[in-house]
Amino acid sequence: MTDETGPTPEEPTATASDGQQPSDTWDDLGRQLNDLGAAIARAVRAAVDDPENKRRAAELRDDVESMARSVGAAFDEAAASPHGQRVKEEVGKAADSVAAAGRRVADDVRPHLIEAARTASEKLRQAAAGMEQRANAAEAQREEADAATAGDAAPEGPKEGQQ
Repeated sequence: MTDETGPTPEEPTATASDGQQPSDTWDDLGRQLNDLGAAIARAVRAAVDDPENKRRAAELRDDVESMARSVGAAFDEAAASPHGQRVKEEVGKAADSVAAAGRRVADDVRPHLIEAARTASEKLRQAAAGMEQRANAAEAQREEADAATAGDAAPEGPKEGQQ
């Protein structure tokens, strides 16, 4: 038998390179990971609290907002121009044409979809009826077999025509 506290033949007996036992190595790793987490938290807090970083973030936000205002103004100017107005009208006409075409397609397809649904429904009803017939026939055969088995197990008495 092997000692419960010692390594079994399958367990490694190696120690860490600095002479620590494996369990000490895992404990040290845990401590190092905790220290790393604390260091990352301190760095994040310092970055967020640093006045220079706050100033740079505010400048960046102002620059992005300024760019967005410039782009918005350019769109407004383009939309207000005669060419922009024509484009807007054409886009409106195209949208109306697409909507009308969509309605025509829906009107054309609707009867076909209804017929396809009717056909599928009828086919499903037929399949269900066929399954029910087969199930009923199988049940009737089981009942006949049970009755025949019960008749074979009954004590033999005089047969018809015999006394």
